Order: sequence, then structure tokens, then C-alpha cells
Amino acid sequence: GPLRAALRQMRRAIEGEAAFVPKESRAHIRITALDYVMSALIPSFLRVLQQEAPQVNVTVLSMKPQYAPMALEEGEVDLALGVLPRLPSHLGSCLLYTEEFLSMVSVKHPLLGGEITLERFIGYPHVLVSTTGEGEGAVDRALREQEKSRRVGVRIPSFLAVAPVLQGTELVATMPAQVVLQMAQYYPLFVFRPPLVLPSFRVEMAWPMRLAEAAEH
Repeated sequence: GPLRAALRQMRRAIEGEAAFVPKESRAHIRITALDYVMSALIPSFLRVLQQEAPQVNVTVLSMKPQYAPMALEEGEVDLALGVLPRLPSHLGSCLLYTEEFLSMVSVKHPLLGGEITLERFIGYPHVLVSTTGEGEGAVDRALREQEKSRRVGVRIPSFLAVAPVLQGTELVATMPAQVVLQMAQYYPLFVFRPPLVLPSFRVEMAWPMRLAEAAEH
């Protein structure tokens, strides 16, 4: 990674490189992100891009976060968004925001007939987003610390499918706050804080240093 970056910098010094002008650029940007991040961030990103660089084209790719650093190093993608693994020093990165969890149910869910206690919360089947159909979520880990458990009634591979699944069922979903709040704008959902302590997590952006170096030219 560092060697490739150095070679690119030497080539630019010898050959020269045109300055980047956003309004005139016809670049093609490749972004990798999970569907949760696509829903939470990509719409806002595209609105800004349309104003600042209207001729730039974008391709959004779905990729497991652990593969993002290698994809950035190899030039397969230009930008990675999401919950990323520890990044090597030759990749640039920044914190976008710290995310929390919210829960949601259909507005006709029987859970809304009284106080949402932990016992009532785990008394209904839950939805878990899992790309492999296996594993556990933050709720399962928090419950295990209290020697409790929930029943995962449905496992699905996409965050974006959760809101439709909740309609007309007694399922409960707990997901990142940004996507929950966005779904609540389009579906009849009741959103609430889960009745147990869940850890927050970092949503970051990463890029290869070649992009930062190009911007300086």
C-alpha cells in the first residue's frame, strides 16, 4: 500500500496531473457500503454531489466491511462507509458520527398497550438482520449479560426489508437509529428506545491516500 502510493506520487511529479475542478469533473466514484449505510448516508451524499459536482458518476457496491481496506488499497473502490475494521496508516479516515440503537414495531403492535418493560419487550418475536442467516445481535449480547434471551423469529439479510416485514405482525426490530428514523417517515411504525443498555458504535469513512494527494494537485 505505501509503496504504491509513493510510486503514484513520483509518477505525478514527473508527468504532471490536471487540477481537480468539481464542477467540471466527469470522474466515476466507486463507494462500498452496507445497505444500512446506503440508506442512511447515500441520499444526502448524492444531493451534495449534485450541487458540487453534477457530472460525476457514482457506483455503490455492497461489500463486507472486513474486505474494504484491501479494496481501497487495490483501487477497486474509492470510498468506504460504515463500521470499518482497524485501518492501516496509509489509508485516510474520519469519524462521520457515533450511532445508537432504536427499536420499532408496527403502530398496531400489542406492545403499545402499556409500559414497554424488558420482560414485555422480549416476550415478542424479534427480527435480526444477518447476511449469513446466523449469529447474534447487540440485543442478544446485552440480554446474555442479564442471563436473559429473546426469540429471533425472523432472520433477513437486509436492513431495508425490515419495515415491510413488521407490518401486520407482532415482530420487534432493533436497529441503528439513522435507518429506523428514516423508515418511520415512510411506514406506520412506532419508534422507542429499547428497555436495556446497548453500546453505541462508530460510523466512519475511509479513502486511499492517492485521492488526498490528487486533491492537493
